[in-house]
Amino acid sequence: MKYQQLAQEIIKDLGGKENIVSVTHCMTRLRFTLKDSNIPDEKTIKGIEGIIGVVNQGGQYQIIIGTHVKEVFEDVKSELGLVEDAVSEVSEHVNIFNRFFKMISGCIFPIIYPLVGGGILKGILAALAGLDMISVTGGTYQILFGAADAIFYFFPVIVGFSAAKVFKVNQYLGATIGAALIYPSLVSAESLSFLGISVVSASYANTIFPIIVAVWFASLVNKVCNKIIPSILHNTINPTIVLTITVPVTYLVIGPIVNLLSVGLLTIFTVIYEISPPVVGLIMSGLWQLLVLLGIHMAIIPMFINEIATNGYSYIAALPGLGHFGLVGMALGIAVGVKNKKKKANAVSSLIVSLCGITEPAIYSIAIINVKYFVCAMIGSGVAGFIMALFRGTIFGTGVGGLFAGAMFISPNGFDRNFVLWVICASTATIISAILSYMVTQKENKIEVERSK
Repeated sequence: MKYQQLAQEIIKDLGGKENIVSVTHCMTRLRFTLKDSNIPDEKTIKGIEGIIGVVNQGGQYQIIIGTHVKEVFEDVKSELGLVEDAVSEVSEHVNIFNRFFKMISGCIFPIIYPLVGGGILKGILAALAGLDMISVTGGTYQILFGAADAIFYFFPVIVGFSAAKVFKVNQYLGATIGAALIYPSLVSAESLSFLGISVVSASYANTIFPIIVAVWFASLVNKVCNKIIPSILHNTINPTIVLTITVPVTYLVIGPIVNLLSVGLLTIFTVIYEISPPVVGLIMSGLWQLLVLLGIHMAIIPMFINEIATNGYSYIAALPGLGHFGLVGMALGIAVGVKNKKKKANAVSSLIVSLCGITEPAIYSIAIINVKYFVCAMIGSGVAGFIMALFRGTIFGTGVGGLFAGAMFISPNGFDRNFVLWVICASTATIISAILSYMVTQKENKIEVERSK
């Protein structure tokens, strides 16, 4: 109960237990769903020791804690009397965008960590294979590659399990629906029909959105069953009816339509990128950390995941991670130039965690306090993104930033120009941001000296 007092203060200032519908967490944030988000006083919450910042966005009240958020979450959970992670219900009382954001967040957040692990492991294997340190035909490589690639292939099962929690359906039923989409005999069938209706041939392995929509549909079917079937039969009849209806409807209608929409969305991104790659790189890399600040970046990440799962690579997903190095450079420039010991210590700690892919401390303890520094980071990141897109840099995994992202730029065939390009762009973002931040720091030092006279 190390963070018990902090947990108690947070709950109190959010309006007490009765105002908290649910809570979950990501890498650095506690994400609350509140009955009334107008009750908390933002200044009061920001004043609590141990809290970096607050974002009220996407239907969630997000409190930025830092890298120890999991420990704080455990104490918050204990104070609220929760046995397990609570995922917020997709309420009808918020606007469409917020409902969509909450739904996507609830479905995707739980799988980020295995995505990170799988992506990094793939990169390491590619590097070892490229250096001839391991044979791609050997058992060691095959087993480790299976461990790394499993989450991508079995997305329908894993996301189905996660989505079922969001839509209030039995999670194992959600996983079963996902498994039906990659059932071997159905996947390998040359042609399928259901009640004489031809089924569109498609592969749902490595897909995200079809299973999310399918589980949502299953939740609707389940609600209807709850109304017309006696409660004593719910545990037996409901899942039978849900499976009987949902799986065929998914194969006949949901899957083909959602796949078509996904391809269309991917095509739009690709067309925009093809029109002017450097401009897209400049904007995407330069402004990405602003989206993190607003707390809406998770609404975009699933599109990157879907593209990589579908194609095995992505040009656009190669851009956002460079924003980490803009903040790394920003913190570096301050750490070198600032004279105030407290500010220097803060910059050094922000530098270290940003290198590890966690940027909120740098954003909330430095960037938004002095927007000039944030602009320095954006300029460095934007230039790096411009270069990355100009030379069509490619990423082969997703889910991690900072130094660990380097593994994602290693091609399945081994080291190539993409990894070199990433090193160049990451260095560019860091150096430019560091120089600009150092210059701003020198001006700040002069102002402080003048004030002290």
